[in-house]
Parts: sequence; C-alpha cells; structure tokens
Amino acid sequence: MMGWAWASARVVVAGAMFAAAAPAAGGQTAGAVAISNGLAMIARNDVSGAAREFRRAARDSDATVRSVGEQWLGHLAWMVYADATAAAEHLDRAVIGARDSSSILVERARLLRFRRRYREATRVAFEALRCGAEGERRGLAARALVDAAVDGAFAAIGANASVADSIEPLLIREALDTLRGRVDRFPGRTIDAWAMLGAGALVGDREAIGRGAASYFLLTHGMAGPPRPPPTDNVANLAMHLADSRLYEPAALLLDQERLIPGRKLSAKEDDAVAYGPFVHRIRAAANEFYRRALLGLAKDGDLDRSLNAQTRLLWRALHWPSGRREYYPAAVPGELARRFGTVLGIDQGPAIPELHLAQAIGTYTAVTAADSFHRRARVIVLDAIASNGLEFWLLDGIGGRAGWVSGDSILEIRPALTEAPFRAWIALTDPRAISAEQLRRDDAADITRARADSVAFLPGVAARLFRAGISTILDSLSRETMSATQRQAAFVGILFNQLTETTIALHESRHLADGRRRPTSRADAEFRAKIDEVAFASRPRLAMTAILHPNIGDATPHGQANRRVMLGLIRWIRGHTSEIVGFDASVPPLVQLPQLTDAQLRAAFHWIGGSQQSTNPPGHQPAVHTYAISNRFAFTIFRASIQQ
Repeated sequence: MMGWAWASARVVVAGAMFAAAAPAAGGQTAGAVAISNGLAMIARNDVSGAAREFRRAARDSDATVRSVGEQWLGHLAWMVYADATAAAEHLDRAVIGARDSSSILVERARLLRFRRRYREATRVAFEALRCGAEGERRGLAARALVDAAVDGAFAAIGANASVADSIEPLLIREALDTLRGRVDRFPGRTIDAWAMLGAGALVGDREAIGRGAASYFLLTHGMAGPPRPPPTDNVANLAMHLADSRLYEPAALLLDQERLIPGRKLSAKEDDAVAYGPFVHRIRAAANEFYRRALLGLAKDGDLDRSLNAQTRLLWRALHWPSGRREYYPAAVPGELARRFGTVLGIDQGPAIPELHLAQAIGTYTAVTAADSFHRRARVIVLDAIASNGLEFWLLDGIGGRAGWVSGDSILEIRPALTEAPFRAWIALTDPRAISAEQLRRDDAADITRARADSVAFLPGVAARLFRAGISTILDSLSRETMSATQRQAAFVGILFNQLTETTIALHESRHLADGRRRPTSRADAEFRAKIDEVAFASRPRLAMTAILHPNIGDATPHGQANRRVMLGLIRWIRGHTSEIVGFDASVPPLVQLPQLTDAQLRAAFHWIGGSQQSTNPPGHQPAVHTYAISNRFAFTIFRASIQQ
C-alpha cells in the first residue's frame, strides 16, 4: 500500500440512471428489460452477467433493441475481454437497425484507440462527428476524437517522436469548433471543457485553452479559481499556468512543443511538469489494464502495487533534485508528489479488487453540516484532474468512482464527480428526445413485476420517477422567475451542483467524520447511518434517495447491506402510514409507491428508520471503514439519450 489511509467513501450513483438505459423501442420488450438489467450488472461489476443480458437483447424482435445489445457486447468485448475481433463483429451487427450510427462509430473509434491506432481512431470519430443527429451525439464524438489524439500525442512523447507527426491537426480543429459551441452552451460542464483543453494544447490554440480553463473551473463551491491565463502568447507561460492549476496533462503537451525548439532549455519546474503529465497519462492506462485483468481473474496479489511502483520509479528518475536525487522507495512517493504537484495518491485494499486513487488537490472550503454539533463545520479538500478513481470509474467510463471520503479530520471531495450530473439532468428535462412519460409508465409496470418477486429489489422505474420529480421541482421554481433561458440553465445547474455537494459531502461524509470521532462502527452500519443523515436532513430528499435506489441493494458490500436495511425500513414505515400517503394502492408493492411520498414524509420515514434500528456493532468493535462510491449520482437518468438509436 502506498501510505494513504482511506477512511471512508460513499456510493452516490442513482439507481435512476439505470431506469433510462433501455432504448425507446416500440414497447417494454424483453430485450429492453435485458439492457436495463445488463447495465445494473455492470454497476455491480458482474461483467459476465451483463454480457448474458446484452446477448438476450441482441436476439430481441425489435431491431433497435438488437442494435443496442450488439453495441454493448462490442463495448465489453474490447474493454474487458480485449477481444478486438469480436468487438468489431458486434459493432458491424449493431449498425443494422440503428437509427443513428454516430454512437457506433464512436465505439469503433474507441476500439481503434484501444488497439493504439490513434490516427485512424480520430478519423472514425470525425465521421461520427459529421453524422451525429443531435448535439449530445456530436459532443460525444468530439470528445472521442480528442481522446484518441491525446493518446497518440503521449505515445509519441513516450517514443521520443514528434507529436506533430502523430496527430491530425485539421480534424482536431474541427472537433475544437464543436467543443467551442458546447462550452458556450454548457459553461461549467467539465467533460467538454477538459476535451477543449486537450484539443487546444495539441494545436496550440491559446484562446481555446483560456476558454476551456475558465469553463472547467466554473463550479468550485465559491473557492477562488485559477487566475486567468497570462496575457501573452508565450507558450511556456501558458503551460505553467495550466500546471499551477494542476492540469498537468495539457501543460505537458504544450511544453513538449517548447522542448523541440533548437536552443530552448526548459527550467527545472517546466521539466518536472513535462515528466509528470505523461506519468499521469501512463498511470491511468496501467490502472485500467489492471482492472481489466482483475475482472477476468488474471491479476495476482500485489500487481497493482507493482505497476504503480514501476511508474513512480520512472517518474522519480525524471524529476529534478536540487540537492541530489533522493533514494527511491515506495513509501516516500505520496509525500514527495503531494509537495511538488498536490497529488493525493493511494491504493485502497478493498474486500475484492484493489483500487488506485490518484488526483490533484486544488483547494479547500468549509462545509456546514447537519451532523453532531462537534462537526458542524467540516474542512473539505477538493480534488481534481483525476488520473484514476477506482474500478467503477474505469468500468463506467468516468461515470463511476469515489465522490468523497474521510481522511483524518478532513473530507476529500472529487469535484468532477459532481459537475456532470446537473447538465445531464437539465438536458433530461429540456430536450424533447429525453425520456418520455410513456417510457416511465412502462418502467413502472416492470417494477411491479420485480417487486413482487423480491420486495427489496432495485426498481429502476421508481428511481427514475423520484429523480425526475426532484429535478422538475427545481425547474418549476425557476420557471416562475423572470430570467433568460441561459440564466435559468445556470441557476438550475448551480442548485443541483449544490444539492449534490450537500447530500454527498455535507451530510453523508460528515456523518462518517462524526462517527470516526464519537463511536465505533462496522462498515455496513457506518454506511447505514450516513445514508439516514443524507435523506433525513436533505433539503431535497427525493434527489438524495437516488443514492440508495441502486443496483447493489442487498449485495455483500457495505453499501449494498446498508441499502437493504433502508429498503426494509421504508417498507415498514409505508405499511404503517398508508392512510397518509395520497393515492396509496394496497394491491401494489410498497416500494413501487415510493414516488408518492412527499418530501416531508421521506424525511419523517428516515428519521424513524434511523431511530428504530440500533447499531449492529458488537461492543468494542472498531474496524477500519473502507467503503465505495460511484459518482455522478444522476448521470444514468438520461443515459437512454446516450445509447438511444
């Protein structure tokens, strides 16, 4: 282990995400349900089970559903099984019946990127960019194009080759034009801003870098963001501005161009940035390869540590040491990288697969909490520029990973885990192509079947309804205000970003912080108590509920066990208050009717559940708390828009 004590973390992805996963086919076919089930299994790291469900979808009577099933099979084939041939065959079949082939072309580009055919990948992504039927599809294609180009550039740097000879500048500029429009439309959306930074660095577009950085740091909890880029065309100054903002990968791409200028000698600080940027890129790839092997049962004990040690040893040798190079040993790495680069680094030796977490600290703020008065104000360290955020972060394409955890007397927050969901929620409510009321009704019917088979089962339709009700309340309140559409979007995004922070950090993680000081607790009990606070004290409890309505309900993880306890408690509370619930139907399973509870009833239920269930801890027992998280709690709510054909 690399010397970092992970005190706790949390699961924050909404089960609502999975309700939106089935395509809008002609009806709730068995194949559409299979796609929803497959995505839920991916969230539980059950890749073989997910593949089985996607194969069912690929045999469906509806051509659209078949196409989506084949696309997911193609995705798993290259990403998890490293079978490029099978992936290509699945994607060939996915084209048949597809209403819009752009997402399949993006998957082809990602397959080519996996095979290290970077220039070909950028060309295929450009084809997807040209044929995308709507903005989100074109945005996805533009980001895929930049990702492939950036990978190609870092591969060239690693081979001491010319970056300029490894990329397609004209295609990158085309993607950059799309990204400019998206950053203008969605200021603060980090996935677009990050791609814009990468593209700008590759082609030396200072204006794009400045706009990308400003958008990237727009949502920061009131922290002072990085200063504006220096008013100069000096590439080195601009690169070091990015490095000072902890954006080392685009900084390294810019500085690499400087290094090739005859007679140009980089300073020690510039040289360190040039070394650290590629290190971050390499360690991401190394961690992802470890997760792939671990899921297939091919990894050995200590493989992740050995991979990290090999990469940090190379970095150690490349860094400048004014007083002479210190001897390398793994335990010295976290402290040295924290001092130089603001790095937070550690391997979480969880109960199943070890997970690497590597990010950069960019600032702090104070969160007001609802936990015990001793912890009413908690110090939060904000992390960004994520290199690795665990297995789910890789497996769910950046949608997953930790959102926060407790270490010592501080809470650590992964900021990008909280910035994407508000924009997806906005699109879900304002885009006519988003989820329809008819789709929600079909999901409700499927939920009744699930609940009758298992009273505490994950119910994607219920999660989607609660989510939609929560965000609709925000939008409805803003619709009564006099403001422009742009102002309304900005206000909506800000409110939901603050809501995520409130429930994820100020409520959930502060409970872990308080429990760590005041009482011993088991891992499952720690998560149960944090989930109670998360909803009982939430300003918008329907949105907070989506962290609990998750596919892991009832599994062996601490979060799964805690979620099951909450579900059982809700069933008991609902049965005891049927006369108070408007529209309650005794013939329908209780949890299917969760969306009928008011905010006040949800808070009351959670206060009751928290008071009625005592700790399951044996006296004197105080194990370490190592729990897990999936970020962007609401992201899958509009996931249908991403895979809808």
